[in-house]
Amino acid sequence: MTGKMQGNVALVTAGSTGIGLATARKLASEGASVDIAIRNIEACNRAVEPNKGEGSEATFVQTDVSLAADVEAVVNKTVEVYGGLNDAVKSAVSAKLGGAHHGAYGGRVGSHD
Repeated sequence: MTGKMQGNVALVTAGSTGIGLATARKLASEGASVDIAIRNIEACNRAVEPNKGEGSEATFVQTDVSLAADVEAVVNKTVEVYGGLNDAVKSAVSAKLGGAHHGAYGGRVGSHD
């Protein structure tokens, strides 16, 4: 298969459902190797299987994007497995802490106070 993303490596958070899944499948259909980061292992298994038929690789890593250590680990694992990382798609919703939404590195995204 030759596509626009041939030879690229993409990491997609929350790639087992909704927009994340559609994004992961589109990247795979365009030839990218896709690593799906998600908390739910069963959902990942369902998401990865159809991508394998696209002629590209698709794997997953159990990840909680609200934890900086998990984010660092998934990026490192993606680079280890595929030899690099070209594209990252953050489809996961960040955790709500103390009235504000915080990303994996604790940065304040918005407030509901």
